Amino acid sequence: MLILSDRTTGTVLGEISRADFTVIQEILEEETESDVDYYIQETALELLSQAGLSPDGHLMLTKALGDHADLEFGWEQPLDSDTGFKGSIATASGSSPAPGLAVEARFEKERYWTFTREDGSFELRLPGSDRTYLVRVAGIGDKEIWSDHLEVEAGQIARLGELVLDILVEQN
Repeated sequence: MLILSDRTTGTVLGEISRADFTVIQEILEEETESDVDYYIQETALELLSQAGLSPDGHLMLTKALGDHADLEFGWEQPLDSDTGFKGSIATASGSSPAPGLAVEARFEKERYWTFTREDGSFELRLPGSDRTYLVRVAGIGDKEIWSDHLEVEAGQIARLGELVLDILVEQN
């Protein structure tokens, strides 16, 4: 199962099957090979249903779209691990959370990611081994906002801490 979340609000939309996600990948546009989010409107939702999206997948995306004209949602495949990073991200003033940001860790050709939730918090689980990852935070459109090299010890969730962005994250 994959987790979908709203890139604007950080709200978790729900879980989706691998089969439904395959339909999404086949129908919706990926801007780059490393794209981890999609953009839909009501017409795209109908195309997904015609292409084989399950009734459960259709219902979840319909509810997420709601009265809005469009929706940008991210996807992630959580790992069952006791190693990784957690923390929270706020806007430049530190007074409000920064939801919907991609938090990514790379080690050689491996890549793992999650998104900040409504309260700006995130927890990124990683494979259980001692490694130094390039960790970065990106906004919608994959615009890099922050990056650093951080080491993760096997069997430990490290606290990244409270990251206050120098760049104000645009909110609707």
